[in-house]
Amino acid sequence: MSLSGEEERKFKCADGALKQRFDQTSNNVDRDIVDFQERGVEQSDVDEARVLNEEFANVPTDKEMVGKITIATQSKDETGALLRKDIGTIRNMAQNKWGVNNGYYTVYSFGDISQLADHELDTLARRTKRIATEQLAMPDGLASEGLTTAKITALEDHRVLFDTKIDLVEEAKDNRKLMKIERVSKGNAVYKVFVRFCNIGKDIYKGVNSEKYNEYLIAMTHVPPAEPGDEFGDLSGNVSNANTNVSVPDVNVTLTGPDQPDLVLHAGNDANFAAEHVLTLYNQISAVKYGFAPYTAAIIIPPDGEIIHNIKLVPIVVVP
Repeated sequence: MSLSGEEERKFKCADGALKQRFDQTSNNVDRDIVDFQERGVEQSDVDEARVLNEEFANVPTDKEMVGKITIATQSKDETGALLRKDIGTIRNMAQNKWGVNNGYYTVYSFGDISQLADHELDTLARRTKRIATEQLAMPDGLASEGLTTAKITALEDHRVLFDTKIDLVEEAKDNRKLMKIERVSKGNAVYKVFVRFCNIGKDIYKGVNSEKYNEYLIAMTHVPPAEPGDEFGDLSGNVSNANTNVSVPDVNVTLTGPDQPDLVLHAGNDANFAAEHVLTLYNQISAVKYGFAPYTAAIIIPPDGEIIHNIKLVPIVVVP
């Protein structure tokens, strides 16, 4: 299922894997450019394709876009808390003045302020402002409880800001969708060039140079075309010492699955690893690091979801 306006993904591997495989393949084409020129591939074509690959790699990841939604939501909720407090204060004033059964109180229809959805809170804030303004002007109204024009103005300022931040959350969600569309579109464009280069390389060197032929063949094997029914999810995690919980950097993490090429992720200096759009057929994760016992575990990558799998490496005790 794709979003409206989104191309179907044409390759199976993770985005980062396509980027790296294309880097390797473009380097091979550089080396073999004289032979490729006979097939209409010039150095300028390779250079342009590299630019396209970098643009693809630089599209913000889905994790980044989700993070922006989280930041926008947190900011909106912080302003919402201020707005709830403003309304709660006026509710307290009205309750003290008239009691909860008096029409001057029930006209607000406060309800459970803490449980209101965003649009309900906005509506209540507007209503509270109108009624509180009227009751402040009454000869024996809420002024005696401490209500002031400044308090009503503060409520309205918080409501306006809250309304703006609701829009910012929706904008962040829309941007996430747009980046997904752009990421797939640019990835497909890179994949199209990648397939062309690999097919030309295989054709040139078949029966002529087995080593070069295998390089282009293996590249294609590791970036197979998508097929109907393929599903993808996201994977991330951290590598640490099982005994001390201290991060273990510079570890290669390998994913394997039935009839799938190994997918190698790297946990760098921060000991974190991640890959988006991992085929759900990958069902095992392993890691090897000198000084630690080999690690292997089963995984389930949820379609259109995310799995966080933290790896705990057990140190090998060296007996003197």
